[in-house]
Amino acid sequence: VGGVTASNIFFSTPMSGITYIGLHWGNVDDENNVSAFFKLNLAPGTTHISLDNSQGFSNAALYSTVAAVPEASTWAMMLVGLGGVAWALRRKRQVSTTARISFA
Repeated sequence: VGGVTASNIFFSTPMSGITYIGLHWGNVDDENNVSAFFKLNLAPGTTHISLDNSQGFSNAALYSTVAAVPEASTWAMMLVGLGGVAWALRRKRQVSTTARISFA
């Protein structure tokens, strides 16, 4: 955790996708201490979260964050591109470089 303020939690690790965060409110001697875990779906590059909080955070922990995975259409376009390059290279190799002269 990069830092905790009254309503913001800053993380030193950029978060992306499904992210699990543990929070603790309170840190006082009465029964108002609360710990909770959150599962969030965050945009790539998120570095902090903001929560409406009157009691104040005393601790936060980042448990896991998942990197973005390309969509199936992205993989398909990449494979089509590689296939096109392979086809062009194979076709270029089959063309003869010797000159033919014919006499009539």
